[in-house]
Amino acid sequence: MAVLMYQICRVCQHAQSRYIFQGQLLNHVVKYYECPICEFVQTENPYWLEKAYDSAINDVDTGIIKRNQMCSKRATNLCALLNIKDETILDYAGGYGIFTRLMRDVGFNVLWKDKYCDNLLAKGFGYDGQNIKLLTAFEVFEHLESPIHTLDEMFSISSNIFFSTLLIPEPTPKIEDWWYYGQRHGQHIGFYRKKTLEYLAKKYNKNLYSYNAEIHLFSEVKISKLFYMIFMKFYKLFYIYTQRRVSSRIWNDYIEVGERK
Repeated sequence: MAVLMYQICRVCQHAQSRYIFQGQLLNHVVKYYECPICEFVQTENPYWLEKAYDSAINDVDTGIIKRNQMCSKRATNLCALLNIKDETILDYAGGYGIFTRLMRDVGFNVLWKDKYCDNLLAKGFGYDGQNIKLLTAFEVFEHLESPIHTLDEMFSISSNIFFSTLLIPEPTPKIEDWWYYGQRHGQHIGFYRKKTLEYLAKKYNKNLYSYNAEIHLFSEVKISKLFYMIFMKFYKLFYIYTQRRVSSRIWNDYIEVGERK
């Protein structure tokens, strides 16, 4: 079968996202394309996703607890930078509710939303159209079949998005040379570079802040890039102090959930 040499970029809609290589993903040989405009790297049309999502949380995600602990500390620091204390936060595609519960334990009013996963740990605190100051989306962007459609939804909920996705290195690694392609689970179908995020920031008229290749923020307000970098890099140290701005919701949540029954 002839290889389709170009696809439409799923981020900037450029018509000539060019074929770069193919590789094994689950039990399929999958083609990859790279956009010359925004540098987004994407798979061909992901026809294998039904199999990939037999379970919403893939079996090889062994870092799920540690990642959520790290993200909750960094989000707590970010809330200090953005002066968020009592405002409502939404964890988009929140999985089992680990991050939501951790943040409520710290003292933030965090709600949960996920179309594909059961809320196991933050029951009673689902999103129902409330005003949202900050939206978090950890390990979400690389899963998106239609990034622009999803970002339209996200920005309709909040003007600030704090998210994680590992930027793809340059030059583009082959599939066997980079673990983040997710060969074993097949759920990662789109990969971003700094230029891709800059394109999105311009499209939505947001300020972009990135710490290393993984932790990013789209913000409606300008903040100090230096403070952002410091708060993200030394997150464990600053968390000792930033968590003191709020009081834990554990007991109040216990009462609130109990009264609903």
